[in-house]
Amino acid sequence: KEKICSLEFREKFLQNSGFSGDTKILTYFDNLYAYDLPITNKYNNDFLKYLFEFLEKNSGYSLIIKSKKDDIERNYKNFKNDFISLRNSHRLKVETALADYSPGLISHINLSISSSSPMLICAGYGAKSIVYDPAGYCDDINNENAINLFSYKNAADLGRMIKNTIDYSIKDEVTMGNKLINL
Repeated sequence: KEKICSLEFREKFLQNSGFSGDTKILTYFDNLYAYDLPITNKYNNDFLKYLFEFLEKNSGYSLIIKSKKDDIERNYKNFKNDFISLRNSHRLKVETALADYSPGLISHINLSISSSSPMLICAGYGAKSIVYDPAGYCDDINNENAINLFSYKNAADLGRMIKNTIDYSIKDEVTMGNKLINL
């Protein structure tokens, strides 16, 4: 039997998704946040602010939100207008199935705040992934030998990270001076 590779899976997804065939897909694996958790409300809001700003300025990108909760409207209430805009332009999908990492396998880049198990699984399969880690929770697994998992600490750098990562290849020696994470 032939295995379906992620590229073929992406093409099948695009046929049924409503996304443009030439769109670059970002999958955001959201995580729980609160004032007393490793991912604070501020970290979450800063990340989402820059993510939605990037998407507004770059119409060639679409977003899949892999949410842990079905109540997506409540979790993203501060970004309601961004949701409406992306939905109206057919550039937003929301997936809520538990422990499902398949959106990350069709993505051009996966995103998360701090660590996310499904996102790390996708990175293990070779998917390009970016971790916003302002508090340094992933620092203990940083090294310079990995090829597809990048971390950064300043939320304002998200757009630059996406642009550099989308074009990153294994042949590149350094991407933006960030250390790479080896799984």
